[in-house]
Amino acid sequence: MSNIKIFSAVAISLALAASGTANAQNILKSLGERAKNAVENSVGNKIENAVDKAVNGKKGKESKSEAPAAPASQDPTAATAQDFVRGGVVLFQDDFSKDPVGEYPAKWEVLNGSVDVYTVGQQKCAKVGNGSMRPFIDPQPDKYLSDEWTLEFDYYAKYDSDREGDMTLKFLMEDESQEDKSIRIVFREDDIYTVGDFNSPADNSGNRSWNKIQVSYNKGAFKVYRNGVRVINRNRVPQYTQFHIWGEDNTYVTNVLLCLGTKEKYEQAATEISAVEKAMEETGKFVTNNILFETGKADLKTESMIEIMKVADYMKKNPSVRFEVQGHCDNQGSDKVNDPLSQSRAEAIVKALVGLGVDEWNLKAVGKGSHEPVADNKTEEGRAQNRRVEFIKK
Repeated sequence: MSNIKIFSAVAISLALAASGTANAQNILKSLGERAKNAVENSVGNKIENAVDKAVNGKKGKESKSEAPAAPASQDPTAATAQDFVRGGVVLFQDDFSKDPVGEYPAKWEVLNGSVDVYTVGQQKCAKVGNGSMRPFIDPQPDKYLSDEWTLEFDYYAKYDSDREGDMTLKFLMEDESQEDKSIRIVFREDDIYTVGDFNSPADNSGNRSWNKIQVSYNKGAFKVYRNGVRVINRNRVPQYTQFHIWGEDNTYVTNVLLCLGTKEKYEQAATEISAVEKAMEETGKFVTNNILFETGKADLKTESMIEIMKVADYMKKNPSVRFEVQGHCDNQGSDKVNDPLSQSRAEAIVKALVGLGVDEWNLKAVGKGSHEPVADNKTEEGRAQNRRVEFIKK
């Protein structure tokens, strides 16, 4: 195994040594200072020659199993292979199918190095050459991860020489001063290691074909999977706001899918989508208190996108209908402040809807300030009801 570069003083090298087609060993190690023992299971692993030949143009080598595969009850990966649950609301998706080969990917911001659309076999993808990229998510490209989200993508690397195929997934904060709390997960040909906020040993062998990466975050619970096997499982992990994908000369990425929410929220969202349709049909408007902003600003909080997506879904199903998007405030503060603030917030929602594919021609932003309360502004409960957004058919 090649030497691992140390990116920071807290970098911990996490490696499972295994040859590309030689026998692999699944090693289950208990973590922490109180770890007392380790259990090792030998599992035969044979990689298909056809896969290696199709992807690399080279004939793979066969390997002989040293031991029969362990039954599921004894396999340390069996309990973690199927527990990933995709978030219910899609925030960002890209398979690069609409981008011309040789150009930069339109939905991404290239931060450094070179990123070009490429083709591996029949698969459109982004080739990351000694650079990095992040998805451009309007209106806050550096603040879109909520407290519950999932990320999925496929990556492929040609390991022609030392580290040329490394792929790094980096999660970080909007505030650059919080760099020390960021985390880098480096995927190599035969191991994984992390650099950053937590020490995370992980056992897993990659391969020379496409690899599926899945990440989930749920209020501090952080899990990473490669090819269906959970390789990182941590709690009390900081809430990140964005992610970057870094690559070496021969790193390729495709089928990126970022979702908000959990399974429970997905089921709730399905009901609420019907509620949007029902409200529009019965009253001609949909009123919500679930679209939130930063205090005193027109910056949407990430969790607001779940509600906005539901409304966007309805609007796209009714492309001939025009809507007025009204922003309402409570009476805290003067009209001089609240009136323009409510207008700016309504405009921010319209911008988000347009970014989700709603026809801008069908939308009009109107700030109502605190002039049309629906509850008593003398109580906190009443003020909370007055801080609302109304989508009205016109």
